[in-house]
Amino acid sequence: MSDLKNKTLGIIHASHITIDAMKPYIEKYLPEVSVMHLCDDTIQRDNIAAGAGVIPKRNYSRFVEYAHNLEEAWVDMVLLACSTFNFAAELGRPMIDIPIAQIDSPMMEKAVQTGKRIGLLATLETTVPSSERLLQIAAREAD
Repeated sequence: MSDLKNKTLGIIHASHITIDAMKPYIEKYLPEVSVMHLCDDTIQRDNIAAGAGVIPKRNYSRFVEYAHNLEEAWVDMVLLACSTFNFAAELGRPMIDIPIAQIDSPMMEKAVQTGKRIGLLATLETTVPSSERLLQIAAREAD
């Protein structure tokens, strides 16, 4: 594994709840990495209000703006910590010059590598369509 001592991870949160939820894992698995959290609770609020399968366009714009802000703050990578609008990471990549990761991608890749039948469980109804889409992408890429 490469030296992560001088690296900074920028995490974009759509709800402040994920900041505290991620903290013990960051401390355990990435203790040497500096972390910058950027949170906008209106993203989750607006995603929920729009209903499952509908992401307000302004939330995609917000993500790209926040990713750009983190890039200007010299982070080495941006992590989108929201499953509901994971497509924002794909939209943002051509506009940002640092890597953008989506928090659920490794889980989806592992699921299609190891499982024949995969069940999907989500904490919010709005997450289901986005997670299904990401799982289908992982399955296509695994073929």
